[in-house]
Amino acid sequence: MISRKTAARFWISTILLIFSFIISAVLLVKNLHTTDGRTPYNTTGNIPTNLKVYVDQYGLFHIDRKTLESYGLLLGPVERNRYRLSLRGETQRLWVTETEDYELLFYGRPSDSVYVNTNIYLLSIESSPIDETTILSDTVGFGVNDYGLAAKDTYTSLNKLEKNQLYYPQISEGDHWFWGVIPANQEQSYEITLSDVDEGIGTVHIRLWGNTQSNENPDHHILATINGTVVVDQFWDGIGWRDITAVIPAGILSSGKNDLRLRTPGDTGAPAEINLFDWVEIEYPRKALVQDGSLVFDGTDRPILLGGFNGRGMILDITNPEVPSVVELFYAGKDGVIFQTGLGRRYLALMENAWLEPYQIVPSNSKCAQFADSVDMGADYLIIGSKDLTENLVPLIKLRQSQGLKVEVITPDVIYDHFNYGYAEPIAIQRFLQYTSTQWNPTPRYVLLVGDSTYDPWGYISKPPSNILPSFFVETKYGGQTVSDVPYELMNDDNIPDLSVGRLPASSSRQVQTWVEKVIKFERTLEEGNWASKVLAIADEQDPSFQRDAEDFISGFPPPFVADMISQTTPDDDASGYVMSAFNNGYYLVAYFGHGSLTMWGKDRLFSLDNASTMTNPLTPIVLQLTCLTGLFTHPESYSLTEALIFQPNGGAVASLAPTSLTLPVDQHHLVEPLVQALTDSETRRLGDALLFAQRSASSNGKDQQDVLLTFLLFGDPALMIR
Repeated sequence: MISRKTAARFWISTILLIFSFIISAVLLVKNLHTTDGRTPYNTTGNIPTNLKVYVDQYGLFHIDRKTLESYGLLLGPVERNRYRLSLRGETQRLWVTETEDYELLFYGRPSDSVYVNTNIYLLSIESSPIDETTILSDTVGFGVNDYGLAAKDTYTSLNKLEKNQLYYPQISEGDHWFWGVIPANQEQSYEITLSDVDEGIGTVHIRLWGNTQSNENPDHHILATINGTVVVDQFWDGIGWRDITAVIPAGILSSGKNDLRLRTPGDTGAPAEINLFDWVEIEYPRKALVQDGSLVFDGTDRPILLGGFNGRGMILDITNPEVPSVVELFYAGKDGVIFQTGLGRRYLALMENAWLEPYQIVPSNSKCAQFADSVDMGADYLIIGSKDLTENLVPLIKLRQSQGLKVEVITPDVIYDHFNYGYAEPIAIQRFLQYTSTQWNPTPRYVLLVGDSTYDPWGYISKPPSNILPSFFVETKYGGQTVSDVPYELMNDDNIPDLSVGRLPASSSRQVQTWVEKVIKFERTLEEGNWASKVLAIADEQDPSFQRDAEDFISGFPPPFVADMISQTTPDDDASGYVMSAFNNGYYLVAYFGHGSLTMWGKDRLFSLDNASTMTNPLTPIVLQLTCLTGLFTHPESYSLTEALIFQPNGGAVASLAPTSLTLPVDQHHLVEPLVQALTDSETRRLGDALLFAQRSASSNGKDQQDVLLTFLLFGDPALMIR
């Protein structure tokens, strides 16, 4: 039996234990919340997400507490050095302000990628402190002149001015975008805006591309004036880059707008002269005055008086923008701040809260690792495209599944986040496909890319497609820069395709729906009548070799194939109608041999974009285009002939093999011959198998033949049934 004394001790202990629990709970709740009662600090180490921070210019950017709070990324005062900022896997300098309402600061820079116009910084929280992340002290100095030398209030400013308005793919090296073109006997004017110009001489640097060459030497002559004064008068010879440097006399430049005029006099004797203007750099004495709360300036051999500052501010050394450093915190009065610079260094001075807003902040795709690393993943038929486009592929997916193919659909943002730090670059998709070739079971045999692309992803002249799915930029011998999807087929370094890739360059769900209906109808009618054995070759009579190539092509189709050929024998006005009538006769396979461009067959509009958009052929064939440029689907302002054929709702083509560049017929023959062999082989069941056989069998000796293999792309479904 328990004594009264023992029972009393029990109840006292119990009451004290309960009281201690209550006190602990109160303290715990208090410690978990900020002083203003907002969201608790994240002290558990369980990070809900990483952030992608998009930056499109140079400058000091900030991420405020409200943004961190909205994503559950707040850390307590002693943990804030666990933030990590990275760029393409490399840790970046990050500063955390030493305040209650702290924010993150970093010096950002624009993208140097030809595919993406913004850099993507990744913000994460790590389990231990990051060396590159520091707490920014709240202690400041004062802007006073205590250097003993008289401070300068000017510095030499270097301003590069460039506008990308003209695309020239056939530049052999370097940039393909230019500000303007200056033909012989013409003059072009360019507006140059400068700020706070001071007295003294300047320097102009002009970069040009001489785009013509003749027997005359020299065959180029350029004159440049600034505000009416001649500063450049130079001759040179040959095709290629030309860098010109000249002195700008004192008193020529002014604050605000300045007029730069470039003139090609046309007096060299060259029959044709064209110069392409790339960019101009103006080096001039500039007053050290703040603009919109900040100033980028170069160091001198003396202290600099930075005018226009008032209040708290900071100065960063950005000589190497990849490794910036905070060199001074200051408080400036009405007279500004004096700073001891270093010769050859570049600095950014800015007032408190004059930092920039990121272009965009979004969470990274947290599911990508789970998806890509799953041991259960595998597909025969892989579709890559945005959700709003691929949701219209359901009937096609069901058809492929009914044919025994395992189908998987993945959105590109998942691939970008997991394989390329969020960047929408083609290398991300290539890495993903190479990953699936070793880690998935089954490994993909057919890949359908659903989405448009452009050779202007930066949006210089036209806004990029909303559903962009990039292609690789490649350099070719005759066409210069173009695009290719063939690198997606390469799973290793042997440069031999390992899987079949097709592209549906759609920019709308309606286009996808139209195309899917054509695919299903095509396969349903394969066994109807003798349609699947009818082949047509069309030859451009501009060159006899085209007719010979067409004859060789149809000779490769033995019975039961019925192969016909037509060539342009009618007057020009009736040529396109003749081709349209041929399509209406119901051919399974149509091949064109001849000259071509982005929007037409033949130099005399044998068949054009306008014709394709009015086609009503009830049976839509596979169209092989042994020509040039008709598959350049990346033009930002014009539809290609191939796109018109694929997306024409009342006719056109179900699939097409078409080029994105210029190649010679003699080199195209190396691809055509094995392709015909595969198309006539009864064992070849799908279009992608036939093209893959041709690619692997074709000779690739020399740059010319390699360009054919690289630039003839399949537009349509690589799993399209042809038997």
